[in-house]
Amino acid sequence: SVFGPMQLWRISAGQPDEAINNIEEYGSLIGKAFQIKDDILDCEAYFDEKAAKKLGKKPGNDVWEGTKTLILWHFYNQSNAPAEVKEKVRQIYMLDRNRKIDGEIAYVLQQFKDYGSIDYTKNEGKKLAQQALEIFDEHTKDLDSPFKSIAQDAINALENRGK
Repeated sequence: SVFGPMQLWRISAGQPDEAINNIEEYGSLIGKAFQIKDDILDCEAYFDEKAAKKLGKKPGNDVWEGTKTLILWHFYNQSNAPAEVKEKVRQIYMLDRNRKIDGEIAYVLQQFKDYGSIDYTKNEGKKLAQQALEIFDEHTKDLDSPFKSIAQDAINALENRGK
């Protein structure tokens, strides 16, 4: 969670309880943006060997594990993938990890890419990070602390994570 470090920062800056409690408003958005970026990196690393090495785990892990992500949600609910493609992805996703094979993972990730689910999720993550930064800036507009710019840089860095 990002709440603990952010609360420590506000406490160390001598902020009142109200300022500390406001952290959840932008902190939850930062946490969601971070998770979305992690999901995107998990997919994109499958197509990029250099990114895969930086990821530190096997690419496509969310598909291997059957993890429900925003990428998967978009694919089923908003993409124009044909019903038979969606069904094949569903069947692969529902298998136990030890019953899946590399080719199936590649198929699912390719469908996510081809039908715009990864790009959609990137845009949503950017929106969340921007919204978090706006709320953060509003809640800290009267704060004069070197930690403020560090926090702003950290929020902005969400987009560059993994590059």
